[in-house]
Amino acid sequence: MNWFLLIFLSLCAIGFAAILIVNHYRLRKNVLVEQLLELAQHSDRTDSEKFEFLAEVVKLENMQVAWYEKSISTIGVVAFFSMLITVGLQTVNSARQSVEDDKLRTQIAELASQKNDTENIIREVSSAIVRLYTKTGKLDEKDSKILRHRLMQLENSQNMSNIEIVENYKIAMIVGDFQNAIRLLEDNIGLLDSTSYADQITLAEYYFFTGVEEQARNIVETLRNRSYSFTEMWQYKYVALSALLDPNFEDQSDNYFRQVAGIFRITLEEARSRLEADLNQYNNEKVIFRSDLKRELKKIK
Repeated sequence: MNWFLLIFLSLCAIGFAAILIVNHYRLRKNVLVEQLLELAQHSDRTDSEKFEFLAEVVKLENMQVAWYEKSISTIGVVAFFSMLITVGLQTVNSARQSVEDDKLRTQIAELASQKNDTENIIREVSSAIVRLYTKTGKLDEKDSKILRHRLMQLENSQNMSNIEIVENYKIAMIVGDFQNAIRLLEDNIGLLDSTSYADQITLAEYYFFTGVEEQARNIVETLRNRSYSFTEMWQYKYVALSALLDPNFEDQSDNYFRQVAGIFRITLEEARSRLEADLNQYNNEKVIFRSDLKRELKKIK
């Protein structure tokens, strides 16, 4: 450690001595130049001869400038201009980046606005589809896609309002997402009272398909007194469900046929044919539904 310190101090002493020598040489050189200039001013020579003499002195001074001093001067000039160019380029890049950031923020704001507009449109269209389905009981593929997209929006919502919960339930029932609909019923007591008769009839159909027929009968029974106010399609669905869930259907079949004939204003024979065909379709769909449900349960296990 002492050796390193000694070497370091020695190098510092040598460097300091070199600086003193160089400064002393420069001082002597400057004194010599000043003496020559003073001699030229007080001489008896003509002005032209004095200018020539001074020019020669300047040349001599320039010739005595060491090469490293010239190099240092040149490097300093180059470094200065390089610094100016670098600062200029950095300023331009910063300005360009700022403009690009502003454009990006503007584009993000526009996309967010478009997204909100699109979501509002989907909400309004899905609401119209639900109202139409409530009247007709029919749903095509395009409408189903829109409702499923709206259902996804609602499920991604952090805090659904009561109105959105009811909307979520209705759409889930319409598109056949019964598990989600049942979950909403279990998590929100009194939700069924806030839904339409179409939702309740659809729920009764689901209970019939899954074999929970007692729940289906309870729903049908609660709707009995206001079934006359349903639209034509939902009146028919109500009568068909009532017939499916009636253990005495064979004895009461004529009563159901007359109800169907009154709904569609058709003959009794036409009503018999239509209702029997639809009851067979319900039973077939129940078999298919339960088979699919068992398959899904096996996958989960």
